[in-house]
Amino acid sequence: MERRNYSNKTISELTTADGKSVSQDEDILEELRKFYENLYTALRLQTNICSNDTVESLTENIRPNLNKLSENKKVELEGKLTLEECRKALTLLGMVNPLVRMASL
Repeated sequence: MERRNYSNKTISELTTADGKSVSQDEDILEELRKFYENLYTALRLQTNICSNDTVESLTENIRPNLNKLSENKKVELEGKLTLEECRKALTLLGMVNPLVRMASL
């Protein structure tokens, strides 16, 4: 059953854009790479998503509203982590053994 599922999930043969049939894994991968490269290049050119002007126009209204850290907060956040900060973070993530947690209390 696993072998059948594997066969159903793989591409064993592919017809290229020029009508040629390929069945070697390397050839199939290369054709897929070419297909998606062409697809995304065409989409990018059509929509102009990646142009700097588009990004600028999308973000120009957002920038004035962004909250910036004060110099004091920047300095505070750049400091080294304390043992207590690490312990709290690990506890919140559930990564501290309960026995270790009890011993540290």
